[in-house]
Amino acid sequence: MNYSCPYCGGASPRCFRTEDFNRRSSSALYTYFRCTSCGLLFLDPVPENLGVFYPKGYHRMPAHIGDLETLARGEKYKVDLVSRFVPIGRLLEIGPSYGGFLYAARQAGYTVEGFEMDKDCCRFLTEIASIPTIQGTDVVAALRCSTPYDIITLWHVVEHIPSPWITVRAAMEAIRPGGILVIATPSTDSFQFRIFGRRWTHIDAPRHITLLPPSLLASIGKSAGFEIVELSGSDSGTLYWNEFGWRESLANLSPMPALKLASRLFGSALSIALSPIERRIRWSSSYTIVLRNPVISPGSTIRDKNRQGAS
Repeated sequence: MNYSCPYCGGASPRCFRTEDFNRRSSSALYTYFRCTSCGLLFLDPVPENLGVFYPKGYHRMPAHIGDLETLARGEKYKVDLVSRFVPIGRLLEIGPSYGGFLYAARQAGYTVEGFEMDKDCCRFLTEIASIPTIQGTDVVAALRCSTPYDIITLWHVVEHIPSPWITVRAAMEAIRPGGILVIATPSTDSFQFRIFGRRWTHIDAPRHITLLPPSLLASIGKSAGFEIVELSGSDSGTLYWNEFGWRESLANLSPMPALKLASRLFGSALSIALSPIERRIRWSSSYTIVLRNPVISPGSTIRDKNRQGAS
């Protein structure tokens, strides 16, 4: 069975059928295809009732602001990363969950906002954390109505979005000259994917709809005139997801609870042994890419440039 790639139109044979190994939400099988041209891995068909696969409790909400402060310390590496390129400014996070990164970024002096689908997360962000947050499903429309940002981030979010390249392009249009777009996402180039295939925990069917290899996201950025200023498989977040990938993927292979615990312990040890290899971008289970909007002219944005080209 061959499908056309929804991004580039290339031939996309079936890669595998899999199930929800991570949450065991149903016994349904989900079919993924992989484009032979751009490398996109995508789910088809996407369940119409996708929201049911994000049950209450999917986001582990802090009990109070003190818990958020503690959790935000674990997000500091993200703040350190963005501050290397933009030390201060207006920052939007798409898909912030309960807002650990936004809280840490605000503590560092950034003016922060969020766009989040989950209503409980939005309530916590706005009422408890006092972080301005838009609740909705159409982030593209929100971006097109916004004033420009200095930083937009998507930390392990694009894989949850149908046609994420549309969101990425809208985000790039909403970034000021000198500003950055930061995306972290699983990599189908990874060593783990080659080993585990359909049982790889970062497939996370059916919540992960599209998985984009590093070359594809880089190409999307370059086509919009953005510069790739970082492409990393060794930042702190990626190293965590490497360990998580071994631990949980091995657990997915184990039929008994006792074996799952042993598998997780073995996976954690294995991730340490393989860390020197998985730090390489072509082997890492996920990657972080930083795309910068070059200065075109004072006060202009990529959105302005596109409008000029159309006139």
